[in-house]
Amino acid sequence: RRRYFATEAGGCADQALAEFPEQVALMKRYNDFVKKNREVYTGTRSDARIAVAYSQDAANFYSASGVAVSDFTRELKTEKAGDIMDEFNGFYDGLLRGQYPFDIVDEVILGEGVDRRYDLLVMPNIACLGRKAARNVRDFVDRGGNLILSFETSLYGARGKKLKNFQLADVMGVDCAGGKFGPRKWDYLFPRGRRSPFLNGIESRYVPSPHFGLKTRARKDANVGLSFSVPLPSRYAGVPRDSDIPFLVQHKFGRGKCVYLASDFGNFLWKFRLEECYRILWNAVDRLHRPRVRLEGLPRSVDLSVRKKGRKTFVHLVNYTSEMKRPVETITPAPRGVLALKCSKRPTRVRSLVAARDLRWTRKGDELRISLPTLKGYEVVEIGGVG
Repeated sequence: RRRYFATEAGGCADQALAEFPEQVALMKRYNDFVKKNREVYTGTRSDARIAVAYSQDAANFYSASGVAVSDFTRELKTEKAGDIMDEFNGFYDGLLRGQYPFDIVDEVILGEGVDRRYDLLVMPNIACLGRKAARNVRDFVDRGGNLILSFETSLYGARGKKLKNFQLADVMGVDCAGGKFGPRKWDYLFPRGRRSPFLNGIESRYVPSPHFGLKTRARKDANVGLSFSVPLPSRYAGVPRDSDIPFLVQHKFGRGKCVYLASDFGNFLWKFRLEECYRILWNAVDRLHRPRVRLEGLPRSVDLSVRKKGRKTFVHLVNYTSEMKRPVETITPAPRGVLALKCSKRPTRVRSLVAARDLRWTRKGDELRISLPTLKGYEVVEIGGVG
């Protein structure tokens, strides 16, 4: 508030209002919408069933190692293996594009216990982990929750002391068998045995490998779904071959399941945005998570989040579809799609709040199927009586 009045006093606001009239009109329209629909934005709670962990301890005490990288044509530089922020950003971006509603939790929340409403916890290289948080994650999986984790998660104590083995080794089904390796700039991933379900939707025989990995050994009751290839000495050094180094390991622990990625997977995804990497993540999530809400017929650039208040459910849709340039000047309207919601009750109201009209809906089994209007920039769908 003080910053606002200081801006006003300096005349900056008047200048902005005069210079960007279209943007100001847009802000006014959305501010009026928020004012008119206060209940949508106050006193609600998230209905996400996925939690993504971020650790300030890891950001403070875990140092991603620098590795010198070069080839025949490039200058020698240093590349980080296991950067905490990039690892988090990669998983965040992958889940966002997969249209999975999710919440962010930190080490404080993990130390208090993982909420039972989540069916999946994602830990992107949460290397530094306290004993209590590790115990709570173990309990979460043991009682039926599922887990996806990457790289050196739980290999360090809360203050950055490296341990001999993962604190969650029994949950992951793997043991640490050495240090980091890489960069593997020309290498690939291979399915073990028959084609892996984690490669569904991927047509290419050769799936690019993340640049850095961690040497691990899978336990006897674990299943190696994907493995690294034998390192290639250069880009054109022959046909890649499978190795015995695990990349993706599945393991059942108690009533829950775990998928471990022995690499800086999120970092690689964040840098290169490869379709194959997105598919591996989405396939893993689909095996471990039962979504309550999903979209059909809309591009991946539409963000989905779900909030609840009493017996009302609010589904927020944000359209990021635009031309491939920066800054974004126009939003490309998304065609009419379908919002599918798992519910056993008949809704009392299904309404588009931005378009300000009731929406058509049908039932198919335990699913409510809502026909959406053309999505411009933003929409909120209110579903009454199903909270």
